[in-house]
Amino acid sequence: MIGALFSFRGRIGRLQYFLTALGVGFVALLVIGAFFLNLMSAYFGRGAVHGGSLVGLGLAMLLLAPLILWIGLAVQAKRVRDIGWDPILVIPALWAFSFVDSLVAQAVPALRVLPAGHQTIVGMAVSLAYTGCLLFWPGEGSGGVLPSDSDGQDERRPEPTFQPAPQPSAWPVAAARTGFGRRGA
Repeated sequence: MIGALFSFRGRIGRLQYFLTALGVGFVALLVIGAFFLNLMSAYFGRGAVHGGSLVGLGLAMLLLAPLILWIGLAVQAKRVRDIGWDPILVIPALWAFSFVDSLVAQAVPALRVLPAGHQTIVGMAVSLAYTGCLLFWPGEGSGGVLPSDSDGQDERRPEPTFQPAPQPSAWPVAAARTGFGRRGA
């Protein structure tokens, strides 16, 4: 289960994606919140704050940031693949669009969504649409598609074949026996 968080192969459904993103976000929020809460209490002098605890929380943030980024990208790639898109194209394209949108927001402050923000309304709409697709778009994995192999090709399950039930005339003569089971003859 834990190994599935770090792998970029395979697919992940909507509910699994949502719960994983929620869990990873919660852990990140706890670490960042503890760091800033400790920092604020040290700044305002309301609490026994030791320099070691602040450094320890800062180190935890620095060590967890790449881990959280890796897990986030792995889960996104799996979900994008489940939708039927190619994560090698979609995720870098979204990053490139976000970078250009940020440059436009910095160059033309009137287009920013928030006064101190780094996104335009178009960038916010694209981010919201992408997140909505990841959360609500039905995946191809729910219709008989197995997780992809290492070569990235999908295998389809064979269609079930319909076999009618045998007719009573084809049943063995053993039905005329009076006993129960094999030994009852």
